Amino acid sequence: MIWLMCGLEVDQLLRNYHVHVVAEGALWASSGETVYTGDAHGRGMTALGRAGRLVTDRLARFALVKRLLRLGIHKMIRLQSGTLLVVCRGNIYRWDGSQHGFARVHTLRFGRRPLHLTEDGQGNVYYGEYWTNDARREVRLWQGTHDGRRWNPVYTFHPGAIRHIHAVLYDPFGDLLWIATGDHDQECAIGYSEDLGGSFRFIGEGSQRWRAVDLLFTAEGVYWGSDDPQARNSIFRWDRASQTLEQVGDVIGPVYYAKRFSDLLFFSTTVERGEGDQDGYARIYALDPDHRIKELYSTQKDSWHPILFGYGTIEFPQGDINEAQKVWIRVTGLEQSEASILLKVCR
Repeated sequence: MIWLMCGLEVDQLLRNYHVHVVAEGALWASSGETVYTGDAHGRGMTALGRAGRLVTDRLARFALVKRLLRLGIHKMIRLQSGTLLVVCRGNIYRWDGSQHGFARVHTLRFGRRPLHLTEDGQGNVYYGEYWTNDARREVRLWQGTHDGRRWNPVYTFHPGAIRHIHAVLYDPFGDLLWIATGDHDQECAIGYSEDLGGSFRFIGEGSQRWRAVDLLFTAEGVYWGSDDPQARNSIFRWDRASQTLEQVGDVIGPVYYAKRFSDLLFFSTTVERGEGDQDGYARIYALDPDHRIKELYSTQKDSWHPILFGYGTIEFPQGDINEAQKVWIRVTGLEQSEASILLKVCR
């Protein structure tokens, strides 16, 4: 059951699809390892092509098999040119509308799914290496060309410096590339680059308050939620002018994803293992311009083991529906697992 909190209503439920991109009156979603497109409400879904192999595409249609084997399309971004890039089982595929299906352009060194793909103001594309990395090997930031065809490492964290990269995100207000790393206290840091990822200036490091998976940007500040499965989590704000950090307020559960929606900042919490402040529910919180935090939505973790079948997560797609007060989310490991939900924000 989905519990509706004051301020949100379910407007549309799109089962067996994960919505990744919404733009220009259309959306792009995945089911199995195939990419589909339809209108912004998920109507008229048609296949564009398959990113993976036929056998894994079919296996990924079964929710529990997909979750157990970590199949499916993990990330998707639509570039300014209209080209689609998708991450599927450790490979990046591209589609520009002129070809039949998706072409593989890059294979990840480690892991299967970086947590973000991002495009900067000049059309360069980035991802940071993300895998368990228990041995604390070197970790690289990769840059792709504007068409996504060629990829090269542009920054390297030396062995032992960090476990992995959580976020690489473009800040349009400062024309900066931001990065966030984890996981242990000494490995957590947030910083920005003014030279396309060639070097970074870190605004803070050394504790769980600097452990973030997503960042949101405004003209005045940078916002994130902490990702600490062992303790209480909070929303933080870094002020650009004073370069100081403020703890805005607390939330229940580690924050993985965030989205700016109109004048609100949305943060979603995750159900995972850990001894911290968790109660089995994933939530969406909104932060208003007066820095008041309100819980808008919650849904319970399903009964499947979080390690074998994945945590309970709520993700936001790239872009907006361009319709007043509506936003898509996609859920995994929760009661409406393997579905995308169009929410209407009621004030």
